[in-house]
Amino acid sequence: MPTQSEIPWTQQQSAFFARLESTQDSLVLTSVAGSGKTTTLTEGATRLVGSVLALAFNVRIKKTLDERIGHFAVCKTINGVGHGAMCKFLGRKVRIDKDKTRKVVRDLLNEKENEHLWELFSSISQLVARAKHHGLIPAGTPGMFISLTEDTPDAWAEIAAHYDIHFDQDVYRLARLALRACNSQAFAGTCDFDDQIYIPALWGAPFDKFDNIIVDEAQDLSEIQHKILKKLLRKGGRLIAVGDENQAIYGFRAAMSNSIRRLITTFDLGEMELTISFRCCQSVVREAQKVVPRIEASPTAPEGSVLTLGGYSASTFQVGDTILCRNNAPLIKIAYKLIAEGRGVCVVGRDIGAGLKLLTKRIVGKDLTQPVTYLLQGLAEWQDQEAAKALAKDQPSKLEVINDKAESLFAIIDGSGATTIKDVISAIEELFGKTSAPITLSTIHRAKGMEWDRVFFLNQKLIPSIWAVKAHDKDPERYEWMMQEERNLRYVGVTRAREQLAYITTEGWENGTR
Repeated sequence: MPTQSEIPWTQQQSAFFARLESTQDSLVLTSVAGSGKTTTLTEGATRLVGSVLALAFNVRIKKTLDERIGHFAVCKTINGVGHGAMCKFLGRKVRIDKDKTRKVVRDLLNEKENEHLWELFSSISQLVARAKHHGLIPAGTPGMFISLTEDTPDAWAEIAAHYDIHFDQDVYRLARLALRACNSQAFAGTCDFDDQIYIPALWGAPFDKFDNIIVDEAQDLSEIQHKILKKLLRKGGRLIAVGDENQAIYGFRAAMSNSIRRLITTFDLGEMELTISFRCCQSVVREAQKVVPRIEASPTAPEGSVLTLGGYSASTFQVGDTILCRNNAPLIKIAYKLIAEGRGVCVVGRDIGAGLKLLTKRIVGKDLTQPVTYLLQGLAEWQDQEAAKALAKDQPSKLEVINDKAESLFAIIDGSGATTIKDVISAIEELFGKTSAPITLSTIHRAKGMEWDRVFFLNQKLIPSIWAVKAHDKDPERYEWMMQEERNLRYVGVTRAREQLAYITTEGWENGTR
């Protein structure tokens, strides 16, 4: 295997390196899936003069950067940078409580005048989190700060509408109170992950400055993270951003749909690109071109294959295969079919499992010895009630989440053969507790950044999501970002495959020969 210095760079890669060496331009390198962007980025970093900060989207990417350029660059996640600045700002260690916002909202709803509003718990909690990402600080909050979003009813309503969060006067009132309480707790030294960026960015916390900043996955940055970048870059410094607008799929988490375009404008970035995918075979690239025409296959890539399987069975899958789907419930149904045939599976998403356990206990209470029929009845009632609320409030995205949760839990009950609530909890822990297995099942969102030789794309008709379609139908111009992210999801799913992509459906299992 060649060392990085021995890699035969493409013309596009060589042009990027040359521009880094011959100019002081800030640049954005737009890179298609599998184009070797991390390898290109780390090689390019060796051409930079002065101090270098490499910002990673998550801990896994940070580890990769550390291994490759950690000997001369500071490698951190954006949350890690913010946490350090916040500790300096407060002059004390900061305790992380990931459930802080939800606890604050619970306390408010437990007050006598609000106890009739518990059905608004989720809406209030979500709105507070999204307000932080948009840099909104409620009037009356102590300290010297700069709010990125004006604290007005219209601004709060705009944020709620953007994320399909139910909004009324009670949600508005309690969300503002909750955000002020969250801020007070942050200044007392208790923060959640959102606070690690929100507080230091807007209250003038001291940030170390760098001559060069490299930021990976630039398409996934939020508005508040853009603010952090400005604070980190020394005057006259250089920003090198790398990303792919066609892999922007985290808008529901507050990533800006136009993050790369905004970076180009704010930092006057010169645009360069990597269009050759070294990951995908020729046939998979042709499939990806239906969504992103500019992606190209490497001249040396094998032909590979793209298939549509009308029928399949457990014997169809090999060790190392991955099944991808937009939603969780179809994956769980296939997982149990595989388990029944003696195949080992791993369903990615510990937090999904935790959420299903919480829902189970919320429905049945603390007595886990009750028969599973008690849960089945309660789950059906919960699904009907919550779906009716979502429909009444015109919240298609919430409706989709409710139905996916319920159908996932029904699939676990049915597939595991559980007879008691305790059996169901054990089945959830078993299904989501593994980190590896012969066959992996994952949502496309969780598969981003990963790749496999053979990928089975389950129920492709779930894209576009009904919530995106309905939101787009209400206001096409405003909600184009949702439909674009659905197109991006298809592209991301397709380009996880190196050698073979096969489209399958849940119903197709019944047509397979065993």
